[in-house]
Amino acid sequence: TSDKLVARAVAEARGGKTLGDVLQIPLENVLQAHSQGLLLDTRLPESSAYPEGLKGAFWVASDLQYFVAAWNTNLVKKEEEPKTYDDFVHPRWKNRLIAEPRDLEMLLAFAKYRFKSDEKAIDFWKKIAANNVEFHKGHSQLAELLVAGQAAACLTCYSHHYPRRIQKGAPVNYMLSEGVASINGTAIFKDAPHPNSALLFARWMASEEGQQTMAKGGRNPAHPKVEPTEKTRTQKTYFITAADLKEFPKYEKIWKEIFRLR
Repeated sequence: TSDKLVARAVAEARGGKTLGDVLQIPLENVLQAHSQGLLLDTRLPESSAYPEGLKGAFWVASDLQYFVAAWNTNLVKKEEEPKTYDDFVHPRWKNRLIAEPRDLEMLLAFAKYRFKSDEKAIDFWKKIAANNVEFHKGHSQLAELLVAGQAAACLTCYSHHYPRRIQKGAPVNYMLSEGVASINGTAIFKDAPHPNSALLFARWMASEEGQQTMAKGGRNPAHPKVEPTEKTRTQKTYFITAADLKEFPKYEKIWKEIFRLR
């Protein structure tokens, strides 16, 4: 996992070694690595094409993860298909929902950007919690559970997991009317063994060409001018910013309390 990768990088740095040239992981972990003095403070020229929320003094967004709702089309009738997250408050979803237990981003983003109120966001997720959401770790596992018909709908799935499954005939669909987006970032190790190569790669990854390659690989490019190859971007997006990450402990505690998670 990304947490273990950062821990390993820190351990190796203390031993006088550098893990690699470029780090490309969730922004939360990029910030952890920087706090340990592992990353180079540099703004890439290509980052000028990105809005402020998708770049920083030592990182630039590489791709985005969209948290969306998805469902099994054999278990959810056409007239039941959700249009927005508000639909999941309805009692018809009781005992039919699954989610990832660590996705506190949903609560944070709804509080900051959907409702602009902690109280309203907490009340909203408490109503959904009343429908007895079942939790499973791993977004790939959530997708497979839906495909297998072991759950009707998922609240916190990754949008890029579904187009290819649908193309292969899987009985699933997903909602793009709204969603939450987290950022994966690219940064350069301060003591990179190959500093010139590291800089070239990071610049290429942030360029339109690099982002187009990211899109062809099935990811959601962060570059504003590069569209994903599949329909994976939400129409209304609540972005988790670098500033929001500082409040993760607060919202994690509330998220766990709402769903009675350990």
